[in-house]
Amino acid sequence: MKNILYIIALTITLTFSSCSTETSYYDTLGEGQIDRVFTGSEDDIINYIGQPAYNELTEVLKFPINLGSTPPTITGNFLMNEIGEYDVSASVFDGPFGYYVQFLMDSQDNDGSTINYVARFLNYGLDGIAFTSDDELIAQETGIGDSFVSGDTASNNFTVIVKTQVATDRIDIIALSGKRGITTIISVQYAFVHFDNGDPYTGSVENSSRLIDWDGTSEGF
Repeated sequence: MKNILYIIALTITLTFSSCSTETSYYDTLGEGQIDRVFTGSEDDIINYIGQPAYNELTEVLKFPINLGSTPPTITGNFLMNEIGEYDVSASVFDGPFGYYVQFLMDSQDNDGSTINYVARFLNYGLDGIAFTSDDELIAQETGIGDSFVSGDTASNNFTVIVKTQVATDRIDIIALSGKRGITTIISVQYAFVHFDNGDPYTGSVENSSRLIDWDGTSEGF
């Protein structure tokens, strides 16, 4: 998980063409295709990120996956402050300053359950305050292709599932879950899964981590 500190994610847009619902996603990986029918079900999420990544999220990290085809609207910019971590043995952030994350999400399409996702990891700098001139960008993650959002408007719970390309030969799986508040995300949690060969479909999980906002609320900015 420490690897995330030393890479700046490359923003690469991949265009996926539709495929028949009778064709497995795994059969079309080489062609860069994906079945665009995403209903927010467990099967759809596994189809998108692969079984190993799903097992790592749910069984190892105990990360909450909110299923459903009617997610709340979560477009906006949100701040995860003073990050807490469940797995302290694999700390994401080594350094003299505290760290925070900016989540930037827009262009949510609930008809296709897609959303644009960017996360920026920064330190507070010497003054210990976010959004000041001495803050330093440590890493950035940008979703490639379609990033999907699942959840339920009745509960306002959601999960965003993202693939981010951090090198030409490395794709990581990112997940973000929480409950949409009026201007915040409540109980926000973030998870990261990296594979030994950079491929979620043929590799083995090399490291992963689950992060939370220290006060349980990710404010809008």
